[in-house]
Parts: sequence; C-alpha cells; structure tokens
Amino acid sequence: MWEDGPLLYDSNKYIRKSKKVVLKYLNNLTYFDELLNNNKIKIYGISQITYTKNYVIVIDNEDFEIYFQKYCIKCNEIYTYIQHEWCKPCELNYLKYNLTKFVFEWIPYEQFNDIKEKDDLIYSAIWKNGPLYWNEVEYTRNLDKEVVLKHVYNSQNTINEFLDQSISIF
Repeated sequence: MWEDGPLLYDSNKYIRKSKKVVLKYLNNLTYFDELLNNNKIKIYGISQITYTKNYVIVIDNEDFEIYFQKYCIKCNEIYTYIQHEWCKPCELNYLKYNLTKFVFEWIPYEQFNDIKEKDDLIYSAIWKNGPLYWNEVEYTRNLDKEVVLKHVYNSQNTINEFLDQSISIF
C-alpha cells in the first residue's frame, strides 16, 4: 500500500490518495524494458528498498494483475505471473513429489549400535534413530536402519573431498 499514493490532477489541483501497488524488483533489465514499453500497464515510478539498496518499479496493482493473468498448464486455473507457467498449488505439488527425499545430516556416533567390521575401512551398524524420509505427509525416521560406516583416516584434511565423493554417490 502506497500511503501517499500517486500525484493526481483533480478539479484544478493536484492531490494524493493512497493506492495499492505492485513493487517489482529490477533484477532483469530485459523485463524492465518490456514493462516500460507496455502501454497496458500504468507505471508510477521507481523506488529503492532502504536496507537492501535494491530498486523496484512501482506498478498499478489492477493493471498488473489483469495483464499478467495466465492459465496454469497443469490445471488450467488462472494464476498471477510467476516464473513457471504453473499455479502455486500445482508448483508445490510438483516439488512435493519430484524433489529428492533424501536428507543429509550430521549423525552423532552414539547413534550407532551393533558395529561390525567388514574390512579395515568399512563397518556395518544399526542407526538407532535412522534416516529421515518423506512419507507423502511429513518427514519421519526409519528407526533401527542398517547402514554402512566408512572410516576416514586423517579426516581433518580430507573431509571436504570425502563429502564431495559421498554426495555424488547419491
């Protein structure tokens, strides 16, 4: 809400009225040129966010919503412009079912029971709490999960290399 509102000419004088507006980040100059050259959208001006120093363009709310209404390619419902051509519910649904459900976490060594040596670098163990996994409703733990532990010598020097190698396995 723009408290002072835009400057309007009414009955031989200029007045200001509060106005609901859209503030659009100016992080893409191509998009900025497109807005400036669009005669269907009323642009009031430009502003700067004090704490971030980022610039925003001030656009009439009604014009913006009408011009940028589009139809979701998944459910055909109207949505306001976002980066993808999906409405928010379809986008969230996609992320929920298509993101990797694996969570990488720090595990205290005390969480492991029944540790057995397989060779001088590899051990099997039971992870008491078990890994987190998504059960289509929430994250839960798979208790008493059998896992493999890999001993890393000189881990102070090689932990970054080990993590890069381990993550690429998944």
